[in-house]
Amino acid sequence: MHCALYDANHCRSCQWLEKTYTQQLTDKQSWLEQPVAQWLPPITSPQQAFRNKANMVVSGSVERPVFGMVQRDGEVVDLCDCPLYLASFQPVFAALRPFIARAGLTPYNVARKRGELKYLLLTESQQGGMMLRFVLRSTTKLAQLRAALPGLQQQLPQLTVISANIQPVHMAILEGEQDIALTPAQSLAENFNGVPRWIRPQSFFQTNPQVASTLYATARQWVQQLPVTSMWDLFCGVGGFGLHCATLDSTEFATGRDAVPQLVLVNPPRRGIGAELCDYLCQMGPITCSISSCNPQTLAEDVARLNDHQISKVQLFDMFPHTAHFEVLALLTRQPR
Repeated sequence: MHCALYDANHCRSCQWLEKTYTQQLTDKQSWLEQPVAQWLPPITSPQQAFRNKANMVVSGSVERPVFGMVQRDGEVVDLCDCPLYLASFQPVFAALRPFIARAGLTPYNVARKRGELKYLLLTESQQGGMMLRFVLRSTTKLAQLRAALPGLQQQLPQLTVISANIQPVHMAILEGEQDIALTPAQSLAENFNGVPRWIRPQSFFQTNPQVASTLYATARQWVQQLPVTSMWDLFCGVGGFGLHCATLDSTEFATGRDAVPQLVLVNPPRRGIGAELCDYLCQMGPITCSISSCNPQTLAEDVARLNDHQISKVQLFDMFPHTAHFEVLALLTRQPR
């Protein structure tokens, strides 16, 4: 993939861009090698135009806003031409520049601690709709934003969900706790493998839908091969794994505090499952655990803690091309004592 921003040394987020894609996969796979019953080949990704979400720092002036990031030395970098973004983002960015001036949303100046608009968060569904979130320092400009929105919605009808997030803290925090809906629709319709999903403004969602779709379908396929009739879905987010597996006729969610599920689905954050929950799962003793992890180090720690279980299948999903990051799906089966 060619990237002018990388070549100009303006953005180095894609640390592995100078490696061939084949070498990237080989290096990632080498981090996971261990003796398992079934090691499956990696799932590849498109190398560009795959990212369905843009988190843009807004800087510059109200008349000439810049969407992108601010380097540690204060240099402002425009990321609108990042080749990772979907092509459909370009007309939205173009329309937002004059809109910011009309709405009087002065970009937040970190050095001076002045201004209102901190970030623009844009997400697109595979169904074609988009969610746009304005991250503001306060509610001071909220009335002006509301008054200007009808013109933007007429220009960009694909913006089905719009909200204002209030982040008053002078820190590099992407969003605050308060989110104010600015449209009747408050969730973005999505669909993976025939399973409907609804993305709300503050919910976690994978940024590579093509690879995510394969990840969910693979988890469902693995579960379908098991004699499973009950399960728990932990760290479930918007329910990608649980809803895929729950569509199987023989599988239901386990209910009741004392019920022991046959299957536990886990999709933890980078910090992993952790010692306390691993201990609980060992005591509870589900037959099978399916773990989707974005951190191989914490995954290895969690697998070691689940010492009654052994990995039977593992597969790498290249959710983040041109970086050292990836997702891995592992199936663990309880061993006889």
